[in-house]
Amino acid sequence: MKMRRITVLLAAVAVCAAVYTATLVGTSRAREPEFGPPAGAAPMFALNTPSGGSYDLALELKTHRAIVVDFWSCECAPCGQELPRLDALSARLRSRGLGVVCVNPQDDPRKVEEFWRRHRLSMPVVVHGAGVAERYRVAAYPTNVVVGRDGKLIALIEGFDEAALRKALASVDVD
Repeated sequence: MKMRRITVLLAAVAVCAAVYTATLVGTSRAREPEFGPPAGAAPMFALNTPSGGSYDLALELKTHRAIVVDFWSCECAPCGQELPRLDALSARLRSRGLGVVCVNPQDDPRKVEEFWRRHRLSMPVVVHGAGVAERYRVAAYPTNVVVGRDGKLIALIEGFDEAALRKALASVDVD
């Protein structure tokens, strides 16, 4: 009898875990950016790449119509699915003025570099972005934030939703 209870309990835990994971993987929410003053201004940042280079959002905005700031983690399964699709979108829309930077808040730079190599990604990636994620109020991975050339927030999308991302980019003529 005790073994049956344990089996039922384990089955219930497995079902709950599966439902929770499916909810996270299959869900994306586009929402209006919720940032403090100045209203609508994206927090600027400068971070290092895993190889020691640097990336400065304010400088990059001078040469792009819009930049997608993607928050992700090596341990995030949906991120592993999202990043190749985002890389392809970046390549397709680069000539239209799209820039993309992927911000990794917590993983070791060597792990990030290996992840990038293994997935053959060409977008810029930066590390040690925990403070930036806090300033953007990132609540889940992946999260995409679209920033216009003027430094204003266009959209914040939790989960990868290519249709919502394209709609945000179309609003600044990057489509």
